[in-house]
Amino acid sequence: MAITHLGDGHDVTIPQFLTRATLIDQLHAVADETGARFIEIALIVSRVQTTQAFTARSRAPENQHHIDASDSVENAGGIDAVGIMHDQYIQFLRTRPNAHRIPVVRGDIASSLQLIEQAIEPGA
Repeated sequence: MAITHLGDGHDVTIPQFLTRATLIDQLHAVADETGARFIEIALIVSRVQTTQAFTARSRAPENQHHIDASDSVENAGGIDAVGIMHDQYIQFLRTRPNAHRIPVVRGDIASSLQLIEQAIEPGA
């Protein structure tokens, strides 16, 4: 499906927390196959910000996905599991030298979006 979409000149965005190099490399290969640019972006916040945001979202879930994520974290051992995931993500990024690291400006979506747009500009 992505090959057809890219081949038709459209963009494909995979908004996921990915720490599987194989999948990222497969996505890159699909982009190469269709002549599309591949841009890897990592949104970065501190470990403390990560756990605080997750705790706040768990206390006031806005949708079923938030509830399910909170339940998964509780089943994985609680908020410490989120901190461990953050640490693993940062460690994984050390193996991804071409990933654009975007420092998220908490509470300022426009500034974060501007940083993302700068990273995806041709020639960036």
